[in-house]
Parts: sequence; C-alpha cells; structure tokens
Amino acid sequence: MKRLLSTSILIALVSCLTGCMSYTGGVSPSSTPLEGRTYTVLNETYGNDNTWYLFGIIPLGTTASSGTALKTAIDKQNGDALINITSDGYNYDFILLGRHKTTIRGVAIKFTDGKPVIPIAE
Repeated sequence: MKRLLSTSILIALVSCLTGCMSYTGGVSPSSTPLEGRTYTVLNETYGNDNTWYLFGIIPLGTTASSGTALKTAIDKQNGDALINITSDGYNYDFILLGRHKTTIRGVAIKFTDGKPVIPIAE
C-alpha cells in the first residue's frame, strides 16, 4: 500500500512538470501606417519563431521574437507589410525540454506608391 501511494505521488509530481498552453497575443489592423498609401493585396501568410528551454528556464538560443515572425510572414509573400494581423503564442513544457512558439498571421501587401517602406525591427 505504501509503495502504491509513493508511486501515485511520484506520477502526480512528474505530470506537474509537463503541459501545454496557448494564448492570443493580440490583433492589429496593419504592421505599418497605411494612411495615404496605395497597395496591392497579395496572399494570406504566417511566420513563426521558436525558443527551446532546458528544464523550462534555461533558454537554448535567442528568445522567440514577434518581429522575426512578422518579417518571416512578409518575406514568404515578397511583401512590404501585413494587414489584418493576429498574434498567438504556444508553450509546450516537458520534463527536460520546453518550447515557446510565437506565430504571426495576416495578409501580405505590396506598396505601389514608391514611398519608402519602414523596416521591421527583429
């Protein structure tokens, strides 16, 4: 009986070290000001950026960046900006490794007015 109780407690504790979570990061009409600009609508697109963690706290590489995910999404369609943007985050935690994923979705656009494009910070 004591062994069964010990095993049950161990399983409960180990299960507390694992889990998944998702959250909405936000919504935005565009990644750059559009007033006074003309553009062509391209296609829907998305971009991701990831960070892996050792024991859930020690990052293995750079932190997942919304800017990198946004730039990836725009570059996939050879666009200049995104409209109708949503941002989501996902956390996957296991006993030894964890992963944080940032995803940006939107519709890519290409400016047609010849004005310079504001660069995206990564």
